[in-house]
Amino acid sequence: MSTGQNVLGRGDVAMGMASFGKALSAKTPPGVIDIEEVSSLTNAVLAMWIGTSTRAQMDAWMPKIAEQLNALVGQELGQQEDEHVRWLVDKGRSLIESQPTAQTAAFGVFTYLRDAALLMRRLLWVYAEQNGVRTP
Repeated sequence: MSTGQNVLGRGDVAMGMASFGKALSAKTPPGVIDIEEVSSLTNAVLAMWIGTSTRAQMDAWMPKIAEQLNALVGQELGQQEDEHVRWLVDKGRSLIESQPTAQTAAFGVFTYLRDAALLMRRLLWVYAEQNGVRTP
């Protein structure tokens, strides 16, 4: 999904009462971002292929993606001053709130994971720029 659009607007991903991101927010202290872990995680998710990835494999990535995405959107990334950063953070919150459910088709889960991983890379870049650190 290189266009920056995702499939959430088409109803492919159902909203759940409680998301992984909400459940894990207490575990992820604000201000703690492991750049290498986020990079490794996004690389692994983006390396998946729809034809060779099982639903169980995709479901296994959901808690990790949700935890790290939740940590990134919880950062002060300059969203008050920068409209683009604000859009990225809002997009991240939208993804956290609309995670796939057990009823979501495998393709919906796959595209959700890709959307989240691509967004996480962008947020990680902003985080690194704001904090003067390098990304792997």
